[in-house]
Order: sequence, then structure tokens, then C-alpha cells
Amino acid sequence: MSETKKSGIDYWKQIVVVMSLGWVAIWIYRTVLTPIYPEIQASLDNVSNAEIGAIASFYFFAYCSMQIPCGILVDKFGQKIMLMAGFTLFIIGTLCIAKANGLAMIYTGSLMAGGGCASFFSSAYSLSSANVPQARRALANAIINSGSAIGMGIGLIGSSILVKNMSMAWQNVLYIVAAILVIML
Repeated sequence: MSETKKSGIDYWKQIVVVMSLGWVAIWIYRTVLTPIYPEIQASLDNVSNAEIGAIASFYFFAYCSMQIPCGILVDKFGQKIMLMAGFTLFIIGTLCIAKANGLAMIYTGSLMAGGGCASFFSSAYSLSSANVPQARRALANAIINSGSAIGMGIGLIGSSILVKNMSMAWQNVLYIVAAILVIML
């Protein structure tokens, strides 16, 4: 395997960093809403706890149901195209939730975000397995996976501090998430 260098850093190391940051971004989104469900609920009229809880269900329904189709599309069109398409859909879904004036729009945004994130798993691991030297794959996968824990902490703590302690509108937290996703794109 060729260890091509781009920008002075081995290409496989760049992939590991970008894929880890991708998980950070995904997990920030996945966890950012949970602590602020009461604020979301208060901004909507007469919404039950079950209806608020369904926001995550819509995301994970799309995420899980699109894993295999996205894997097929990654094989057909390539990892980079699917990463860009997936993150674009993820951004649109996140913005849809931020701009939502009702639960239906939040559910739609959650479906879009989940569908967009579905392309990441197969793209990230096929990129790493194709480019990371065999002797470094276990370490690379550990670094890539650590992005999820980092993102989870940032999402849970960040939204709690920004919305609950600093009185930021919950929608602004999603604009911040969308900005992070645009940077990733």
C-alpha cells in the first residue's frame, strides 16, 4: 500500500482525523436536543412528552433504515461523493429543525438528518480500511470511534450550558451544529 503524503501529513492520518471529526459532528447533533427537550416543548403548543421523544425516533429510524442502501450507494458512487451528499442532507435536516414552527417540520428534519448521517458509517470505515496501513488499523479505528464520545460530551454539555445557563434560544444551538457541519463538508 502506498502511503501518499498530502500537505506533509500521511493521507491515511488525514482520513482518520476527518472521520473522527465526522463522528464528533454527528454525535453533537444526536445529543444536543435531549437536554433541551423542555425548551423545544415549551416553544410548541400542546405537545406531549411522547411527541417530543419521537424526535429521536424519527432520526434513528432514517439512520438505521438507510444504512444498507447507503452502503450500496457508497460502493456505486464512492465514499467522498456519498459523504458530501449525506452531510448536505444532514445540514438541510438540521436547518429544517432550527426553522421549524411545528412538530411535523421537526420530524421531517430529523428524518433528513438521520438519512444524511446513514452514509457516514459505510463511507468512514471503507475509507479507513482502504487507506490505513494494516499495522495501524486498530489504532485508527479507535481514534475514529473516539469522535462519538467526544461529540456526545460536547452536545450534552454544550446545549445545556448554552440554552439552560446562558438562555440561548434552542434554535441557535442547531444553527451552531449546522455551521460545524458546513465546516466538515
